Amino acid sequence: MQRIITHNIKLLMQPDTSLEKDISSLENALSFIDKYENFNQQNQHTLLSIANKLKDFIDRSPNKPIYLLNLLDMLYASETATSQIITSILNYQVNHEFVLCRMFINDFLVPKGFNMQWFSSPCITAETDRIDICIQEKGKYAIIIENKLKGARFQRNQIARYIGKMRREGFKDEQIFVIILPRHIDSKLFDHINQSVWRLPSDWDSPNQERDCRWESDAVSCQCDGDKDRTCEGCEIDLRRKFAPRTLILDKPFPDWLEDCCLPILVKREQVLASAIVQFADYLKGIYNNRINNKLNMEIVDFLRNKLLKDKSLSLAGQVKRIEAKQAELEVLKEGLEKLRHSVYTDLIKQWYENLKRTWGEQLIYDTDSFYIEFNHIQCGCWIGNRPYWGFKSDMPNDDKLKEMVKTIMERCGIIEGQYRVENEWLAWDYTDKGDEQCAQFYHAAKELGYLE
Repeated sequence: MQRIITHNIKLLMQPDTSLEKDISSLENALSFIDKYENFNQQNQHTLLSIANKLKDFIDRSPNKPIYLLNLLDMLYASETATSQIITSILNYQVNHEFVLCRMFINDFLVPKGFNMQWFSSPCITAETDRIDICIQEKGKYAIIIENKLKGARFQRNQIARYIGKMRREGFKDEQIFVIILPRHIDSKLFDHINQSVWRLPSDWDSPNQERDCRWESDAVSCQCDGDKDRTCEGCEIDLRRKFAPRTLILDKPFPDWLEDCCLPILVKREQVLASAIVQFADYLKGIYNNRINNKLNMEIVDFLRNKLLKDKSLSLAGQVKRIEAKQAELEVLKEGLEKLRHSVYTDLIKQWYENLKRTWGEQLIYDTDSFYIEFNHIQCGCWIGNRPYWGFKSDMPNDDKLKEMVKTIMERCGIIEGQYRVENEWLAWDYTDKGDEQCAQFYHAAKELGYLE
């Protein structure tokens, strides 16, 4: 169809002395454009129809997703909590044998060069010396597990500092392994991490804000992140290259391992541990958008095959083209839905803003994607992300006074720690569909506490 349109437009652009022919060519081109647009609209209607039928099919399937009740989701499990869960799972013993930890290391780190002859009685700790999870045996090995499941940013020199600490305890570089648990699936995450994370400055053991290479306005970056050729005196800069063979990015395989490898070896009396593993594996699958089961996946494939490949005369190459065409149409539809969703979210933000303007007055700052008031280096309001969310944002997120201030506001509104999220520059935040009501509570609490004066 596109070739036909292009052909007609080219004909239109060719010089011709006949006005009548020019008009005829124009009419033909416009007619084809109309037909092309109608064709696209019909395809979109077809896709929406298939989507509705697919939803009905899934609802009727015996393999449809189970009723979702995950306590970790409901309680907004913190990074510290998830680290403690992993540590507790790996600490499970049978007759003084660390069966789950042994299996974990064998399955994930032996391919990275770990020698299982080193393994006997590991010390497994969480949140010790600022390392999320550490598995070690003196003189044998040290495994650093960096937990980024909540999306926290890497701090300047973070991995390098942990390596420095293990070196100080007597471990050789070839005995040190690094595992990173990411928030998002990214096949190139290792390369996307700031280079400063792997650099060890001479003052690496100093507090974050006291290192010579820091950016004054950035709590997490080094000056070398903005200048790849920059090096500080005495800075060890080759740790990324040196530790790449012994670094593992562990994402989707982890929850599968918990379910497929851990659960089968637990005896019936370990029901509590088994239920914890089921919940945690499901929680991880939720993070990685992988909660749908394999049986249902196969049913969906068969459903789509019957809908899209009914023409038995199609060759395999023709089937491939049909599927690729539908994928392209779906991308167009997806893009349209994303724009529609953002448009509705924008309207909702504006509606909340209008509802609050009467109370918040001129101090309320509005943008198409957000609104907020400012006080004491804090922004309080609503923003648009994956969904609309309320939040307390600050350029000084590590300031204990500001943390306590927000915590007090939360408590005044009946919201305790663990019922909201804390990460990066956000002192508190959560998704909401009642942002105006929530922010009104925050405003009155802050005013009663004297923070707005």
